[in-house]
Amino acid sequence: MAPISFRSPVDARWFRLWQSSGLPPGRWSDRPRRRDYKASREIGRRPRAAFGNSTGDWEMLEYTGAGDGARLMMLVLHDDAQREYAYGPARDLPERKVGTFTQALYDEAKKHDWTVISMKGDWTRIFAFD
Repeated sequence: MAPISFRSPVDARWFRLWQSSGLPPGRWSDRPRRRDYKASREIGRRPRAAFGNSTGDWEMLEYTGAGDGARLMMLVLHDDAQREYAYGPARDLPERKVGTFTQALYDEAKKHDWTVISMKGDWTRIFAFD
């Protein structure tokens, strides 16, 4: 068998992680990219706290919350277009190409008692120069 070559050191590192994970064989393009998987592999256990601001963080928050004992899951809702940047479409905020906070994520957060921090309603100051 010919040796495997990688385009970057990062690919080689992911391949070694995949080999040691015990995951079933698959195409190399199927390598894990989920944040919850990466976090548990890096620290060796389920995280106690997770923080996010978009639907890209959903799985990580679910994974963290599913553990035993005290857990902290927090989401920052960017809803202050005057002082920072607003994006949703949760709570009728504008939908953007970069950063998405869906109504489904917002509802899931409320259902599981994750803390949702509103930049508009909870922060009196966003930047140091304010």
